[in-house]
Amino acid sequence: MTDINLEEALGNSCQATVKSSKRITSDNTDEIRELHLSIDEPAFRCMAGQNIGVLVPGPHPFGN
Repeated sequence: MTDINLEEALGNSCQATVKSSKRITSDNTDEIRELHLSIDEPAFRCMAGQNIGVLVPGPHPFGN
């Protein structure tokens, strides 16, 4: 397996704090959650309707 430098691969990135996490699917389906994030990076811009990627530390290269 090749080591991947995620910061280089993703380009711009910043730290975020999870303010809330709520499951929005029923218990008998795949889990999808609504996350409310706090991002203290002045250069970060995201408009309603846009998507952002969230990577968390984990036991494998793409988080957990």
